[in-house]
Amino acid sequence: MFIEATSLIIPTKERLNSLKKLFSSVNEYIDKFNEILIIDSSSNEIHNKIINNFSEYKNLKVIKSEPSSSIQRNIGIYKFNKKNKFI
Repeated sequence: MFIEATSLIIPTKERLNSLKKLFSSVNEYIDKFNEILIIDSSSNEIHNKIINNFSEYKNLKVIKSEPSSSIQRNIGIYKFNKKNKFI
């Protein structure tokens, strides 16, 4: 299945509850992604909460960024595992 060779890139800012809803709705697929990158421009408090709330996922990386969805998307593209075939 293509999902196993896929990096999921999620740009976000101050949306901890939305991330929880997203992970809840795709929970059965989360572990199948090769890697999940959350590119976060939240305050330090929310950023730390994101790290703590999703620390159970071994395929997840949370990367701090400045606020800009374009910059966040580009950081995700730059940082994703190049062995993956899909983003």
